[in-house]
Amino acid sequence: AQASLYLVRLAYAAGEIERALEEARRALAIDERLTEAWEYQGLAADALGDLEEARRSLEEAIARDPRRAATHNNLGSVYYRLGLYEQAERAFERALELDPGLPGARDNLDAARTARRQAGGGAPGQP
Repeated sequence: AQASLYLVRLAYAAGEIERALEEARRALAIDERLTEAWEYQGLAADALGDLEEARRSLEEAIARDPRRAATHNNLGSVYYRLGLYEQAERAFERALELDPGLPGARDNLDAARTARRQAGGGAPGQP
């Protein structure tokens, strides 16, 4: 499983996104506990335009390790593009709680709040 995870990292870093997705799936078939493989599967699916698979994979990564700020930020970006602005806000807020200096997270949170307001939503948790 670790060898497959290594191949995921290499493929993703080289921009071979489809191969990275295949390797992430292979790693997870061997050991579904590999949080990093779930995250890479989500990132690769996102890059290939499959936002639903990206959402499911990143949610699984967070369920397995909720302390990864970047994963919350990545999931927030997927939620945002799915039009799930309140969920995006919560994900970005959690990312900033875990890492207040996480690059891009503050801007992402501001964008999600603006989008929620423009979509007619009130404060988070209000109709």
